[in-house]
Amino acid sequence: MPEPDALSVIRDVVDAEIAAQQQRAQALDSAAGLILGFAGVIVGFGAVLQHQLWRGLSASAAGVAAAVAVLSIVLIRPDADIRSDAFASAYADRGADRAARGLLTLRIALAVSRRPAQARKSVLVQCSAGLLLVAVLFGVIGATLG
Repeated sequence: MPEPDALSVIRDVVDAEIAAQQQRAQALDSAAGLILGFAGVIVGFGAVLQHQLWRGLSASAAGVAAAVAVLSIVLIRPDADIRSDAFASAYADRGADRAARGLLTLRIALAVSRRPAQARKSVLVQCSAGLLLVAVLFGVIGATLG
Protein backbone atom coordinates (compact mmCIF):
# COMPACT_ATOMS: atom_id res chain seq x y z
CA MET A 1 0.00 0.00 0.00
CA PRO A 2 1.53 3.35 -0.99
CA GLU A 3 2.27 5.83 1.74
CA PRO A 4 0.00 8.90 1.70
CA ASP A 5 1.65 12.18 0.90
CA ALA A 6 1.93 14.87 3.57
CA LEU A 7 -0.67 17.09 1.92
CA SER A 8 -3.39 14.43 2.11
CA VAL A 9 -2.54 13.63 5.74
CA ILE A 10 -2.77 17.31 6.68
CA ARG A 11 -6.01 17.64 4.70
CA ASP A 12 -7.53 14.70 6.60
CA VAL A 13 -6.59 16.26 9.95
CA VAL A 14 -8.00 19.65 8.96
CA ASP A 15 -11.20 18.07 7.62
CA ALA A 16 -11.63 16.15 10.88
CA GLU A 17 -11.15 19.33 12.95
CA ILE A 18 -13.63 21.32 10.86
CA ALA A 19 -16.19 18.48 11.14
CA ALA A 20 -15.68 18.36 14.92
CA GLN A 21 -16.13 22.13 15.13
CA GLN A 22 -19.37 21.93 13.17
CA GLN A 23 -20.67 19.15 15.42
CA ARG A 24 -19.73 21.14 18.53
CA ALA A 25 -21.48 24.26 17.20
CA GLN A 26 -24.63 22.25 16.48
CA ALA A 27 -24.52 20.69 19.94
CA LEU A 28 -24.15 24.12 21.56
CA ASP A 29 -27.05 25.49 19.51
CA SER A 30 -29.18 22.51 20.55
CA ALA A 31 -28.27 23.00 24.21
CA ALA A 32 -29.10 26.70 23.98
CA GLY A 33 -32.45 25.83 22.39
CA LEU A 34 -33.25 23.42 25.23
CA ILE A 35 -32.32 26.05 27.80
CA LEU A 36 -34.59 28.52 26.03
CA GLY A 37 -37.48 26.06 26.17
CA PHE A 38 -36.95 25.18 29.82
CA ALA A 39 -36.71 28.87 30.71
CA GLY A 40 -40.21 29.32 29.30
CA VAL A 41 -41.47 26.38 31.33
CA ILE A 42 -39.92 27.79 34.50
CA VAL A 43 -41.55 31.17 33.92
CA GLY A 44 -44.88 29.37 33.45
CA PHE A 45 -44.49 27.33 36.63
CA GLY A 46 -43.29 30.40 38.50
CA ALA A 47 -46.60 32.12 37.79
CA VAL A 48 -48.34 29.84 40.30
CA LEU A 49 -45.93 30.64 43.14
CA GLN A 50 -47.63 32.39 46.04
CA HIS A 51 -44.55 34.25 47.25
CA GLN A 52 -44.17 37.29 44.98
CA LEU A 53 -40.45 37.90 45.66
CA TRP A 54 -39.40 34.37 44.71
CA ARG A 55 -41.77 34.34 41.74
CA GLY A 56 -40.12 37.53 40.45
CA LEU A 57 -36.60 36.26 41.10
CA SER A 58 -37.32 32.95 39.39
CA ALA A 59 -38.89 34.62 36.36
CA SER A 60 -36.06 37.16 36.13
CA ALA A 61 -33.34 34.51 36.28
CA ALA A 62 -35.17 32.40 33.69
CA GLY A 63 -35.59 35.45 31.46
CA VAL A 64 -31.90 36.29 31.65
CA ALA A 65 -31.02 32.64 30.97
CA ALA A 66 -33.25 32.73 27.90
CA ALA A 67 -31.70 36.00 26.70
CA VAL A 68 -28.17 34.63 27.08
CA ALA A 69 -29.18 31.45 25.23
CA VAL A 70 -30.61 33.49 22.37
CA LEU A 71 -27.44 35.60 22.25
CA SER A 72 -25.31 32.48 21.97
CA ILE A 73 -27.43 31.21 19.09
CA VAL A 74 -27.92 34.44 17.14
CA LEU A 75 -24.83 36.54 17.73
CA ILE A 76 -22.07 33.97 17.72
CA ARG A 77 -22.09 32.33 14.33
CA PRO A 78 -19.04 30.80 12.70
CA ASP A 79 -17.40 32.72 9.92
CA ALA A 80 -18.52 31.93 6.41
CA ASP A 81 -16.69 29.25 4.51
CA ILE A 82 -14.04 29.99 1.93
CA ARG A 83 -15.17 32.43 -0.73
CA SER A 84 -14.89 30.30 -3.85
CA ASP A 85 -14.92 33.29 -6.21
CA ALA A 86 -11.88 34.87 -4.57
CA PHE A 87 -10.11 31.52 -4.37
CA ALA A 88 -10.80 30.75 -8.03
CA SER A 89 -9.49 34.09 -9.21
CA ALA A 90 -6.36 33.81 -7.04
CA TYR A 91 -5.43 30.24 -8.03
CA ALA A 92 -6.95 29.74 -11.49
CA ASP A 93 -3.63 29.85 -13.35
CA ARG A 94 -1.27 28.42 -10.71
CA GLY A 95 -1.61 24.68 -11.21
CA ALA A 96 -3.40 21.95 -9.31
CA ASP A 97 -0.71 21.37 -6.68
CA ARG A 98 -0.41 25.05 -5.82
CA ALA A 99 -4.20 25.43 -5.72
CA ALA A 100 -4.48 22.40 -3.40
CA ARG A 101 -1.89 23.89 -1.05
CA GLY A 102 -3.61 27.27 -1.14
CA LEU A 103 -6.97 25.71 -0.38
CA LEU A 104 -5.50 23.72 2.49
CA THR A 105 -3.92 26.87 3.91
CA LEU A 106 -7.28 28.65 3.73
CA ARG A 107 -9.07 25.75 5.42
CA ILE A 108 -6.50 25.74 8.24
CA ALA A 109 -6.98 29.49 8.70
CA LEU A 110 -10.75 28.99 8.74
CA ALA A 111 -10.52 26.28 11.39
CA VAL A 112 -8.22 28.38 13.56
CA SER A 113 -10.38 31.50 13.20
CA ARG A 114 -13.48 29.63 14.43
CA ARG A 115 -11.97 28.57 17.74
CA PRO A 116 -12.44 31.83 19.70
CA ALA A 117 -16.08 32.24 18.62
CA GLN A 118 -16.83 28.68 19.59
CA ALA A 119 -15.20 29.19 22.98
CA ARG A 120 -17.34 32.31 23.56
CA LYS A 121 -20.47 30.42 22.52
CA SER A 122 -19.62 27.63 24.94
CA VAL A 123 -19.17 30.08 27.82
CA LEU A 124 -22.51 31.76 27.05
CA VAL A 125 -24.34 28.43 26.95
CA GLN A 126 -22.75 27.41 30.27
CA CYS A 127 -23.73 30.76 31.84
CA SER A 128 -27.25 30.34 30.53
CA ALA A 129 -27.47 26.85 32.04
CA GLY A 130 -26.21 28.20 35.37
CA LEU A 131 -28.80 30.98 35.34
CA LEU A 132 -31.49 28.42 34.57
CA LEU A 133 -30.39 26.43 37.61
CA VAL A 134 -30.63 29.59 39.72
CA ALA A 135 -34.15 30.16 38.38
CA VAL A 136 -35.13 26.62 39.38
CA LEU A 137 -33.65 27.10 42.85
CA PHE A 138 -35.57 30.35 43.30
CA GLY A 139 -38.73 28.57 42.24
CA VAL A 140 -38.14 25.70 44.66
CA ILE A 141 -37.48 28.13 47.50
CA GLY A 142 -40.60 30.09 46.59
CA ALA A 143 -42.70 26.93 46.48
CA THR A 144 -41.33 25.78 49.82
CA LEU A 145 -42.01 29.11 51.53
CA GLY A 146 -45.36 29.73 49.88
